[in-house]
Amino acid sequence: MTSEKGLKSEETIRRVLAEYDLSPDKARPVRGGCQVDTIEGKRLLKRSWRTQEALDLAYEATDYLMSQGFKHIAPIRLSKYGDPWVKENGQLYYLTDWITGKEFIMDRPAKLKEGIQALARMQSAAIGFVPSSDHSRERRETWGERFQGKLAELERCRELVEGIEEPSEFDSLFLTEVDGFIERGKTSIQMLEQADYKTLVEEARQEGGICHRDFVGTNLIRNRRREVFIVNFDNCHLDLKVFDLGRLLAWALPGFGWDFDLVVSLLAEYTESIPLKKDDLRLLAAYLCFPQRMWFLSRRHYLEPVPEPGAMDMIQEVLVEQPVHQEFMRQCIRHYRL
Repeated sequence: MTSEKGLKSEETIRRVLAEYDLSPDKARPVRGGCQVDTIEGKRLLKRSWRTQEALDLAYEATDYLMSQGFKHIAPIRLSKYGDPWVKENGQLYYLTDWITGKEFIMDRPAKLKEGIQALARMQSAAIGFVPSSDHSRERRETWGERFQGKLAELERCRELVEGIEEPSEFDSLFLTEVDGFIERGKTSIQMLEQADYKTLVEEARQEGGICHRDFVGTNLIRNRRREVFIVNFDNCHLDLKVFDLGRLLAWALPGFGWDFDLVVSLLAEYTESIPLKKDDLRLLAAYLCFPQRMWFLSRRHYLEPVPEPGAMDMIQEVLVEQPVHQEFMRQCIRHYRL
């Protein structure tokens, strides 16, 4: 048996599975980890790059969702010592149920609608969830700090490029266009400040809930019965519901040309289960306004050791998208009177 990414050797797999009283003879490598056959059904063994606290929260959150009747997830299984993770050679591993199906590709409006419905169902089931202890993964109050931090990184990238004596084609293109994206970031922060943010945070704390934080197609699986399952909760946080909604929309909408009518339809579907007040919509608009893609690309290209492959193609895509996105935001502000 050869190991999959993150599961470095057969000996590592053997030792980790022993913590669950499972045999490595019943394991085989698959995308994302190892599939393990047990008498209770198939399991998936994965390595996590998160912390023990993150996996503790993921276990509590998925356990709560199951207790509320929300079964469309991959619950985390405890080791024989009662932990939701196993530590081996300084690395963390965890075991979940195996979900049979395919990655849910939301390439059509109807499929994106299914994704929105799955998110709303999960968030409805998560109401009332409060972790067993105070948590460092509490992120509800940090939106302003996060936006400011990303904007500062974008400005730092601009300063770095301004100091390059012989700029590349990418550098020149970035420097020509980055001011417009910085202004978008500032507008996003202003929109956030216009919302009654503190009240939303307090209401969210009282209500309880969980934020998946990576609610995108790669973490959704659809089976033959057309049921959508949510997997990979190991990056979940305590955050506002609007974050997962904004993350999904920001991830999907470039593929639909930032279709405003589609968003109106999706939000109408979402609010059948999860009401959105005016201030929720202001936060959502602030999230969608922020130049996430330009920030991510510039950070990877200038601030991280290894530049993003295909960066030139990516920045051209972002620049082509910019005027379409600006019109989309104008329509949102006008339609929802923000």
